[in-house]
Amino acid sequence: MNAASPATHPEKEVQFNLQDINVHFGLQQALHNINLQIAKGDRLALIGANGSGKSTLLRVLHGLITSTRVKATGRLTGTIKTMPGTRQAMLFQRPHMLRMSVLNNVTLAAWLNGQSWQAGKKQAMNELKRVGLQIYRSDQRTPCRKGSSNVLHLHAPV
Repeated sequence: MNAASPATHPEKEVQFNLQDINVHFGLQQALHNINLQIAKGDRLALIGANGSGKSTLLRVLHGLITSTRVKATGRLTGTIKTMPGTRQAMLFQRPHMLRMSVLNNVTLAAWLNGQSWQAGKKQAMNELKRVGLQIYRSDQRTPCRKGSSNVLHLHAPV
């Protein structure tokens, strides 16, 4: 993704300010001098060919790319703000589950977030029921319909 003219929002509260963002994966440069401001209430569409850097930019915004994993330069100011009681999630293009039941995958997400396995399992069952996916709880793979799979992955970090 190449640099674009920086948008400025003098009258709006800026949520994100990216200045000269560059990301390299080895010798491959994924982002080239990105300058972007995103103000409160803005809607942004990232459109581009495969491999153009859309997902890399989203990873930068979510704080998933740091200079310890890849060579990243520039400045990002701002954070993703969520409503009280909500959590942030990013659904990747090809989410994968471990080779265990859907219920255990969702329980694992809760356990990794600090819950006991039993409490996580109870919460995972409730969450699967809430989103209408309880019938998949013993399946070893994600539901075959892509929409159901995406719902499951969004709700896995209960």
